[in-house]
Amino acid sequence: MGRYSTVTAMYDNQIYGLSTTVVDTATISYWLDKAELEIDSYLAKQYVDSMPFTPVIPKMLTSLSQDLTACKLYNNYLFTQDNQNTNDWVEGLCTDVYDILTKLSTDEIRLSYGDTGEANSGTVISPNVNINMKSSMNGISLAADMDDPLLWEVSQNLLDTIGSGREANG
Repeated sequence: MGRYSTVTAMYDNQIYGLSTTVVDTATISYWLDKAELEIDSYLAKQYVDSMPFTPVIPKMLTSLSQDLTACKLYNNYLFTQDNQNTNDWVEGLCTDVYDILTKLSTDEIRLSYGDTGEANSGTVISPNVNINMKSSMNGISLAADMDDPLLWEVSQNLLDTIGSGREANG
């Protein structure tokens, strides 16, 4: 029951080699939901104002959703601890997905609607402009660098006031 892709699309993608005899629909649906929640967590900082992406889903999200689902499905379901299988293709796919998600989350690359045939076809989705998660401290001295802890003092009046308050309370 994914938002970016479907169980049917996972079966239809011949690259993954999935069928109902290999993995049942409930299992694929479970991993699809987990993959899409993880994708949302990567996109939340940059695209929270655009989420959920409806009615048109960026094609990259559909692709990432399917690829991440395949990664999770193979690594956590088909390749179990009891069956120490590994696959270079799956590992490479996982690496590629996480590289793209990281680039999306840091605004190194941006989502677009691509050629969807819709009115907003080809539109690049702007990241949130109301947040400023990046900053540069080049040329700005930090307060901690300016302070010398050996010179820190507490005024004697403040110490006397604190001491008087403690004596009064007993």
